[in-house]
Amino acid sequence: MRKLEKIAYGYGDLGLSISWTIVGFYFMYYLTDVALINPAWVGAAILVGRLWDAFSDPIFGRFSDRTSTRFGRRRPFILGAAIPYGLSFFLLWMVPDATPAVKFIYVVFFFLFHTTASTAYSVPYTALTPELAKTYDDRTSLNAYRMFFSILGGLIAGAVPAFIVQMIGNESKGYAFMGLFFGLFIITSPITVFLFTKESTEKHPSKKKLVEALKDIIQNKPFIYAVLMFFFTWTGVNVVSATIIYFATYVMGREGEIGILIGVLFLSSIIFLPLWVKISGKLEKRRAYQVGMLELICCLLFIAFFGDILSDVWLYVMVIITGFGVSAAHILPFSILPDAVEYDRVLSGEKREGMYYGLTTFFQKLGTSLMLFVVGVTLELTGYVPNVPQEPNVILTIRILFGVFPAALFLTGIILMIPYPIDRNFQKNMLKGNENDHEDS
Repeated sequence: MRKLEKIAYGYGDLGLSISWTIVGFYFMYYLTDVALINPAWVGAAILVGRLWDAFSDPIFGRFSDRTSTRFGRRRPFILGAAIPYGLSFFLLWMVPDATPAVKFIYVVFFFLFHTTASTAYSVPYTALTPELAKTYDDRTSLNAYRMFFSILGGLIAGAVPAFIVQMIGNESKGYAFMGLFFGLFIITSPITVFLFTKESTEKHPSKKKLVEALKDIIQNKPFIYAVLMFFFTWTGVNVVSATIIYFATYVMGREGEIGILIGVLFLSSIIFLPLWVKISGKLEKRRAYQVGMLELICCLLFIAFFGDILSDVWLYVMVIITGFGVSAAHILPFSILPDAVEYDRVLSGEKREGMYYGLTTFFQKLGTSLMLFVVGVTLELTGYVPNVPQEPNVILTIRILFGVFPAALFLTGIILMIPYPIDRNFQKNMLKGNENDHEDS
């Protein structure tokens, strides 16, 4: 692949990362503590949006698989989603000062709008990976570029919104201006991908009906292991994202440092990316993933129960060390999945990356929506009250939600990678066997 194409493709994740990170870190807090919506209602609104988001992913994946234009299968969807994606992001932060019912309806409607635009962009974008990068190590390299921009987006999204809100001085106006600023900015990502990547225009429509294709996917054991690993990993990451502001504010008493803490975490994650490319080359991707997740588990549990008594220096040292595991969570699942998708292409002879990545994000978003609903309801049941010091039982609940809960999800992902079969030699033999089959035919 040309370096420019790698950079352009990677830049495509900058907008996704910014919007997903801001929504993940700030949206639930904005709704409960700024828009003053009941936490259980917030959890329900997010659940509705995420469920639609999840179920729409395979639909858009299937559509993009069966689309044929002179621009390719994926790129027309990517371009078409650009403006709706930015506009819907802005409207998320414009909740009106109205009755609770009106606020709830507004959040549900515009969150549905945003998740639809997000899906129309993200599923075809992700499905480009195996089409642009053809080999086992090329995919790690391409995803390193993508994850550089992804973590850079996380760094920007983690630090800048808090700075904007503090600078304006009014939380409601601050979040509205932040939504406008980033809504305009994230439009540049899909446009860049459309302009500077080149997709094959060959026609590869799946000849099988939807039910038959789904049966094939279920029988793809490497993909089942990989997608479940992805599910537990990113559900855990999103739970941490949703609870980190509550943890920093009410457990550690560092509300004014939230942007700095998140910024340091993502900056260290960027620095560790090249190291994970080297580690995955030595250990294979699944072993590297297991090492990274074990490290992340240890760091999260330590910070969850001892972060509030650490000195400033040691807290930031722990945040930097945690970035090592966060970096692994970003690059390795996205590098493992394309190999499992290619396994299907070799066996079936059909190219249906859109369905595979649609199902992947379906499970990811389904898990995230259910877990965030649980987080909202749990906060409500334990007596959480916004903008005041919390009772000890609420503090303990926040510690568990921030540390123990995601640690259990990451551990499940580690276990799922034990029987995962694809490594560098497996892929070489698979491709060699496929070439021999073509020669025999």
